Amino acid sequence: IGSTVKPGQLSRPRNRAWAHLYSGDFPRASEAFAAYLPTAPGDWESHYGAAIAHHYRGRHDSVVVHLRVVADSARGRVLRTANY
Repeated sequence: IGSTVKPGQLSRPRNRAWAHLYSGDFPRASEAFAAYLPTAPGDWESHYGAAIAHHYRGRHDSVVVHLRVVADSARGRVLRTANY
């Protein structure tokens, strides 16, 4: 029985992006995060992963964009949990 399923086709896009990052395949990690993040713009952890991938590719302008999302998310979490 032949299979028409390509490797990685059934895994979640977020998991594929992180797998590429962990394996050191930074170009594919960047592509995978770019495909995934529009579907989950509030996923600050994946924005951090994208920043790392872009850093190792020398795309520092993209690093700044993603780290701003991480910082804004952290700021929002702090404000929501503060008991003033």
